[in-house]
Parts: sequence; structure tokens; C-alpha cells
Amino acid sequence: MTYPVHRREGLLVGAAALVASLPVALARMPPSADLGQHELMVAAMRDFGDPARFPASVYQLSLGNANQLFFLVAWPLSYVVPVDALCRALLALLVASLPLLAARAAHHAGRSPLVGAALAPLALGFAFRWSLVSYLLGFVLFLGALPALDGLAREPSPKAAARASLWAVALALAHGSATFLLATLTAATLVTARRPWRARALVAAPAMVSLAVFGASFLRFQSQVVRETSTPGGYGIALAARPGLLLWSLYGPLDPWARLAVPAALALGLAVLTRTSPTDGTPRIDRRLGLTAALCLAQFFAWPSELGGAGLVFHRFALFAAALFALSVRTAPRPLTALRGAVAMAGLVAMLAALGPLMRIVDGAWRDLDRVIARVEPGSAIAELDLVEVPYTLHVYGAAVARVVALRGGVTQNDFTIAPQYPVHRHPRAAWYRTRERLFWPQSFMPAADFRRFRYALVRRSRRHDTAVLDRAMAPEGRLVAHEGRWSLYESTLARLPLDASEVPLPTPAPETLRQRIAAMGRPFVFPAPAGR
Repeated sequence: MTYPVHRREGLLVGAAALVASLPVALARMPPSADLGQHELMVAAMRDFGDPARFPASVYQLSLGNANQLFFLVAWPLSYVVPVDALCRALLALLVASLPLLAARAAHHAGRSPLVGAALAPLALGFAFRWSLVSYLLGFVLFLGALPALDGLAREPSPKAAARASLWAVALALAHGSATFLLATLTAATLVTARRPWRARALVAAPAMVSLAVFGASFLRFQSQVVRETSTPGGYGIALAARPGLLLWSLYGPLDPWARLAVPAALALGLAVLTRTSPTDGTPRIDRRLGLTAALCLAQFFAWPSELGGAGLVFHRFALFAAALFALSVRTAPRPLTALRGAVAMAGLVAMLAALGPLMRIVDGAWRDLDRVIARVEPGSAIAELDLVEVPYTLHVYGAAVARVVALRGGVTQNDFTIAPQYPVHRHPRAAWYRTRERLFWPQSFMPAADFRRFRYALVRRSRRHDTAVLDRAMAPEGRLVAHEGRWSLYESTLARLPLDASEVPLPTPAPETLRQRIAAMGRPFVFPAPAGR
């Protein structure tokens, strides 16, 4: 069944895509946890081997590993567009693409394209807030591939299988989760209709191709993992606790009012579009897409939290389940009234209202950071000390020091170059694994030792932190050179090791830490604490 698209419906979907992307495109930096890490990676690819920025004695290229499609696309573009603007523009494009491609997939399946407008807030939810760009790219490509996959399911042929397999390769290169989403859809396709064995093989071919490509690239980077870069797997959050995380996984940690308002507005928008009384005997839910959505929801409970170096593994299936369920709902052709249009956009409006205060705060903080970055000498080693957030958690300033290195070059202890799956990573001899692990907790910073390795220390504070106390604790090895908003930059007064120096053991006895120096002053000072302490 073909859904008759009215021009006003197309315009409304386009408006939803534009409105959703503007907060990303116009901000100095959107509230995205690791977008700065992507900036660093693209900058390192562009300037790889430049001794003043990313020297080959410190970094090495490692192309062909899993989940690298975003970087391979951004790399050539970075020679004509500044890296920070480029990465922000690409993320804005992905956010805009989700409602547009969802509308295209809905129309192809005989549903209202306004489903795309209703799904727009999901692009600003979990995937946007945490800035899992490769993950979002994989999902957007899957939406783009749905018409080809549907065509193969309806009329299996070698030509249709080849066309769908090209999409499958792109999915595998974009992100592993897209490969498993394709495998889930394929399983649902094979279960919901009887076919000859040849037709079954053709339908399964794209999923097999995607699994093979992703599996080979995944095994390649796993072969490069050393003990210091390995990540322990674990089921993590218990099954009983996961239902309460469904909305969090879709929308991120919104304010309490928004946790109900945003999903309620999305559900209302879909309800208005739903066919209330099908007259042709068709079920209200498309069996194939509905089963895929149900299987994705089951995987939300089945997958662990950490696996193979990836985190937030099970959370990602919430977006798959929600979007595919919305696409599976039968819709009926109706005139686009002002009420229908307003309700279809209600979820996006609620999401923007929920994110608005955070966006203003974050934008101001990143503009403050720009003035600090201007004081950093290119090609320097810089340590990040976040006195506000608990380590090991994703938060919107988690890539602050990565942005510094992206714009100025050099090295830091808190970036993705420590992990071998990325296209640029640190030589093991120059990775400073023990220093990185110790400095997860900023109170462990040792000015007398760490200012010999790092030229700068970038500190993020809150109103609770006394700047004068921190200045005294950093001295005499570190002097304050910039203070903007909640950011402070300290510069070493000591002779420093070169960037490619191997890690050396700490002297015995170990130098005083920040915690010890401040405790000796007898002044109150708050450091991040592990959970339960």
C-alpha cells in the first residue's frame, strides 16, 4: 500500500528535521558527552605525523577497525572545514536525518510520513545527549536501508539481495549495533512468512554480509588490545532495574517533569496518526516490524552493560525498539489539520523545552573554555582534573580536554586514543597507562610528579570549590595562567619530559597528592567520591 503524501506533510517533516538539528548546529558545543573526542580523532587523522601537533612518535594510524565510518567520512572533509565545525555539522546532519529517513521508511511501508516528525525527539535523546555519533550513524543508515530491505523481503532476487548487501556493508562499517539490528530484522522477516529455501537464503544474505564485515573488523582491533587497554565485560545493571531505565535510555537524564511530558507527547503524536478502524482486515501492527521491535526490546534486557570495549551496550536497543514500533503502527490517510500537525510536533517541542536550560549552560561553559584554550601552547601535554563529576560516568563536559587537544594538538590522559579500535591511537610505550588510571580521580594528582609530564592541568570546578585553596595546592610546581567561568588552567614551572617519553615509576616516597596538600591546609574542599562513599 502506498501512502498518498500531501505537500504539507512533507513540509512539516522537513521543519521537524530542521528544528531538531538547529540546537546542534548553532551551539558552540551541544550537550554531548564525547563529541570532543570525535573532534580529536578527526584532527589527529588530518594532522597525523605533524611534529608540532600529532607526532608519529606518539600516535599511530589504525584503519580498518570496527565502527570507523564516521571518521573515514570526516577525514577528507577536515581539510576544507575546521574540525570542530565539521563534527558539529555532521552531528546536526545525523539528527536531521533521523526524522527524514524515518518519514521515508514510513511512506515506503504505507504509513504517514508524519511518523518521522513524531520520532524527531529521539534524535535529541540518548544518542544525541551522549553523542554516540557512530551509533547514531548506524541507526540512520538502517532507516535509509529499510526500503531496500523491504523490497528484498517482498520479492527476493539476486539483484535485490546485492542492493541490500551494499547497505549491509555500510551498516557494518558504521556501528556494530546496526549489524545486530539488521540481523534482528532478518530473523523477524524469516519467521513471519514462509518462503522457499532459495528465497530464505537471499533474504538472509545482507545480514550474513554485515556480520562477516563487522566480525572481521572487530577481531582485528581485538588483536591489538593489550592488558592496559582491555575493558572488563559485565552484565552490569540487573534485569529487575532495567525497566526503569527505558525512558532514561531514550531521552537521557531529563528533569522530572520532562521524563513524563516528552514520552507522553510522543505517544500522543503516534496515537493521532494511528488508523483507528482498519477496513481492509489488516492488523493494526505490521507483524514483521512489530516483531523486530519486540525482539529489540528483549535485547534491551538480554545484553550486558559492557562488552568488547564498548559501554552502554544494552541501552542502545531502546532506540531501536521505540522507532521500529512507531514504524510498525498502521496509519490511515487523513487531511493534515492544524491539530494533527501540532500533535505530531508536540514531542519535539517538549524535548527542546526540556533541553533548553541545559543547552544554554553548556554553550556558555564551552565559550569560556575557548578563552582558556587560547592560552595553551600548541603541541603540549595537558591533564584534565574534573572536580565536579564522578569519574567513569558520561557527562556533557567529559571531552573538554579532548577538544583542547583537537584544536591545539599534543596529548592528554583522558581521550579515546588510548583505545585501539579508533583510527588513531597512542603507541603503547607513550600511553602512560598508570598515570591515566591514577588521574581518573583528580584528588590523586601529584603536582611535583605530574607537572614533569604535563605542561598544563585543566581543572573544572563548581561554586563549592575555593580557587585560592586550589592555587596554593598547585604551587609552586603549577601557576595559574587562566581562569574563565568554571575552568582554571595551571602551567608547569618544572622541566618536563618529552611527549613520547615512556612512563616511569613514581619516586619513593610518592609525592603529595592534591588531597594531601589541601588536607594539610585544614580547609574544606570537596573531591568526587566513588559511589557509596
